[in-house]
Amino acid sequence: MIMEKDLERLIRYIRKEDVALFVGSGFSIKAGAPNVWQIIEAILKEGGQAITDSLTESDRGQLRFVSEAFVNECGGRNDLMTLLKNLFDFEPKDCSDQQTLTKIPHIKQIFTTNYDTLIEDAYPKTKCNVVTANEGCAYTDAHSTTIYKVHGDIATLNNSASIIITDSDY
Repeated sequence: MIMEKDLERLIRYIRKEDVALFVGSGFSIKAGAPNVWQIIEAILKEGGQAITDSLTESDRGQLRFVSEAFVNECGGRNDLMTLLKNLFDFEPKDCSDQQTLTKIPHIKQIFTTNYDTLIEDAYPKTKCNVVTANEGCAYTDAHSTTIYKVHGDIATLNNSASIIITDSDY
């Protein structure tokens, strides 16, 4: 249970812009983005028996191993990226959580593992920077919110190496 004094301290840090927010993939589920289990299921379905036979039972529940097996057994990284792009080609339903973030002006750094673009789409283009690679860190703006896409971005699939999804990527 959060004590009132802890909450007050957190609010002070936020007001001083001395916090960074970490947003995991579950943040986009309400908007209609696929969850990790749906991604795993789609990869296993597409890969069929070739993937299933190459994985242990415990590895079948981990995206990094399932996607690695797909790349190795079923046609390579480009096919995996095409599958991923299709999974994330959805019409957002409810982006109220992403919109709420834009109303907190003191949060200037957001780190996310999300592949989708829902967070940055919620911000006005002039109010956020998106960093999908180390090189992008040099171009951040202290007056804007910077969104660090630590696992890559579905919008940058033309550079499939920027997506962190397979065991080898880690």
